[in-house]
Amino acid sequence: MARLGSSPRLHVDNLCWIKEPTRLKAQLMNVVEAYKPAQPETLKYYIPSAAEHGTHVEAAYVNDAEMELHPAGLKYPLSFVFTSLAVAKAYKETKHLLCEEHWDGDLLACVVPPYQTNVSLAALRERHNSFSGGGYQEQTDMDYFVAILPDEKFGYQSLEIETRSRKGLCKIYSRELGGPLAYDAILAIGKVLLE
Repeated sequence: MARLGSSPRLHVDNLCWIKEPTRLKAQLMNVVEAYKPAQPETLKYYIPSAAEHGTHVEAAYVNDAEMELHPAGLKYPLSFVFTSLAVAKAYKETKHLLCEEHWDGDLLACVVPPYQTNVSLAALRERHNSFSGGGYQEQTDMDYFVAILPDEKFGYQSLEIETRSRKGLCKIYSRELGGPLAYDAILAIGKVLLE
């Protein structure tokens, strides 16, 4: 479980061993709950207006399937940087936001959870490629995830994504990086369970 280390920065959990979607979701919720006491005040206790709540519900559910994990009390939803195992491990070790060379300096984090059962990895890759200009070409480019909480320095767009039954909405957060950036809201890494 995520915990405070000797510095104010969090320990980054390694969830690569989890192979079952409901277990991965439960572990991610545990990680978020452990993080809440240490989070910056700007990310705490966000209460959406009625209009924002309606938009959130529309974006979060497709055929009663969860399209984002937005824990109560957090301003931003848990988001996932889909990447390779080597890059995920580098996030864990350095606790820095990283940007691979083929990403043209923009870090992308998507709200579709890595345990989602009604979204295919191919559909998610297509959305990432359309947003990034084709930066996700290798088979291993999206095999792992890094769970982060975006902050106000991230922009976002809502995009349509193909689900197993119809089109749904997902948010993709982006942030321009000039190089590695120390970041306190890197919570966990793990294996993507999308098919």
